[in-house]
Amino acid sequence: MNRPCAWQQSSGGGIVGAARIDAADHQQMTMLRVEVKIQRAWGSPWETVASATRIRSGSIRVTTPAVVTDYRTLVCATGGPAGSIEQQSTTCTY
Repeated sequence: MNRPCAWQQSSGGGIVGAARIDAADHQQMTMLRVEVKIQRAWGSPWETVASATRIRSGSIRVTTPAVVTDYRTLVCATGGPAGSIEQQSTTCTY
């Protein structure tokens, strides 16, 4: 199972968080969650402001609703076999 790939992209309505897992086993349910997080001040905790989750067999892609913000942003994706949390992994943009 591949690790999730996460990125952010600009849209007319703000920033969209996106993620995908390619080459997943078509016989196994795959879970993928993507989150857009903001940091209101340097050193403060990251806050999730948008997220989306999908479960399906095989490869998968998910996008969040658009977020309009002037704060620092980070996109994180967590994914892997839906029935096995210990085999899931998280990837974040920097």
